Amino acid sequence: MLRNLFFRVWYRVLEIPARGLPQGRREDSFDAEHGTTTSGIQWWTNPRSENFASGVRYEPCSPELCRMAIERSGVDPKQFCFLDIGCGKGRPLIIASGYGFKDLIGVDYSATLCRVAERNLKARGVERFRIINSDAARFDYSRENTLAFLYHPFKDDVLGTVLDNLRIATLGHELVIAYVGSGGDLMLRQEWLEQIHGVPSLRLFRKRPSPASNA
Repeated sequence: MLRNLFFRVWYRVLEIPARGLPQGRREDSFDAEHGTTTSGIQWWTNPRSENFASGVRYEPCSPELCRMAIERSGVDPKQFCFLDIGCGKGRPLIIASGYGFKDLIGVDYSATLCRVAERNLKARGVERFRIINSDAARFDYSRENTLAFLYHPFKDDVLGTVLDNLRIATLGHELVIAYVGSGGDLMLRQEWLEQIHGVPSLRLFRKRPSPASNA
């Protein structure tokens, strides 16, 4: 067990040349404006998870990119669930709460980050939401129209499993995926997805209609 933990941590260390050292905090005006604690960097998310090496350390997303993802998704929030996969401290959920989504769900494999997300949403007075401490690759996704938000939460090995699970869970429903940050090229190779929007650091994808739905 300790040997496996060592290798998980070691693989995460290898991300430092690309992403920089994990020390320090990155503050912005979002928390001062909303009375929350979503800023900062958290490198040790859940080192005991078998997917820790494939995860990406927590950093807050850009509020502007999050709002752009929602507003350009083309969905009617009243008919959709906003699902933040790798929700961290809950910043996208806080932003999404202002759009009137049918459901707000956050999933993260870090119990610590989940607790922070819950506190932040309550601090903002958000009443209807669910924060679920679960590995995204094993989560039982909702059977409903879904806008899935991903801020570069993990590498392609986990992303591939999550995409398959989302595709199956939303059979008979609409699915739009917003991918923010670097990575995500795997989504371009999914025949069942079509890209509907793309700017630097933000890609939007929509599930293609099934042949039966066109009959």
